[in-house]
Amino acid sequence: MLTTPLARRLTRCALTALTAAAALASAAVQAQPARDARAPATLPVPPRAQDAFEAAMQLYERNQWPAAWAALSRLADQGHPDAARIAWQMWRYGPALYRTEFIATPRQIERWTLIWGCGGDSTSRECELAMKSP
Repeated sequence: MLTTPLARRLTRCALTALTAAAALASAAVQAQPARDARAPATLPVPPRAQDAFEAAMQLYERNQWPAAWAALSRLADQGHPDAARIAWQMWRYGPALYRTEFIATPRQIERWTLIWGCGGDSTSRECELAMKSP
């Protein structure tokens, strides 16, 4: 039992220090940037997927839209970020740019926007601005 004034004072100082340390630790944890739990972690693109992407882009550059769409949407579904961005563009601007409509499910569109960093909302201002940046 703490009977001396010095012992009681030391106990209060120790408790104050522990409380301050706990508050600092809590603030440090809260200061960590939150990652969207829905967003998949960014992983390096395997060489085979990169080769498939380059082949899909050759189809795209040759104006072979249906074949390019098939390849790019498949890669986007597998998590390739550049393919997800271009597949999203083809889906969004298909009638105006390609004179055809490319069909994707709402789940695909949401996933593609998450994969390439557009937050999952394909209609947001953030997404539109991201599409315009290089």
